[in-house]
Amino acid sequence: VWSVARRIAVDRADAEDAVQEIFISLWKTAHRFDPAVASEATFITMIARRRMIDQNRRRGRRKDRALLG
Repeated sequence: VWSVARRIAVDRADAEDAVQEIFISLWKTAHRFDPAVASEATFITMIARRRMIDQNRRRGRRKDRALLG
């Protein structure tokens, strides 16, 4: 999770925040894991990747609003 977050995050602090959010998300969505569909590592990596993409999109929207306002 850390390596995915660090690769995608803008800086270390954002990666640390994201890792915490990712583990909370994993805890809440663990019931959706299906070993017939993917391995545990794949399941965790995909959730981490999606959360990082969402975080970057939110950051982009905030910057756009700041520039407009």
